Amino acid sequence: MSKVISKHILEIRYKPNSRFLDRRGEIAYILSGQMFDQWNIGNNRIDFANKKHHNIEAFFSYRNL
Repeated sequence: MSKVISKHILEIRYKPNSRFLDRRGEIAYILSGQMFDQWNIGNNRIDFANKKHHNIEAFFSYRNL
């Protein structure tokens, strides 16, 4: 059994982009299959997860990721 030694969190903020809302499906398609095998599209963001590695997850929204 492996132990977690440290946890890293990275957040990038940028100027809000309303075009993101129209491209959520395309973004989910592009990013799924690389590191993520699960995704959920919400009103303002996409959540990504990895079944094998439960500690790997991410989100992408119109103003930050």
